[in-house]
Amino acid sequence: MAEEIFFGEYTVGASQDLAQATAILKNMAAKYGMSPMGLSSWESNRGGQGRLQLDLSESSDQLRAQTEVWIQSELEESKKKATGLLKANKSKILDLIDRLLTLNELTLTDLTSAGLVLE
Repeated sequence: MAEEIFFGEYTVGASQDLAQATAILKNMAAKYGMSPMGLSSWESNRGGQGRLQLDLSESSDQLRAQTEVWIQSELEESKKKATGLLKANKSKILDLIDRLLTLNELTLTDLTSAGLVLE
């Protein structure tokens, strides 16, 4: 999202962020019971390259569909929130970039005195 707002394009980093966010939401739903589907946990196992693969084969098609809809909804809502924060603070972020390029480092005092502490 930041790449799109600041540079007008997406990069590989954005796809990696999306994959990680999706994995976190899958774990929230299937492993930790942290979704609207309730407190339940489905078996999981380790897949290739250390990635957690969720085994929903024991769950119902309805539960799988509900989980997919919930994950998509959470991703969209998170994108809206992040985009709103980035757009609302774009000038502060650009000032922060300029200041960092000038000083090569920033302290909390630098950020505070420049009015660049994001809330």
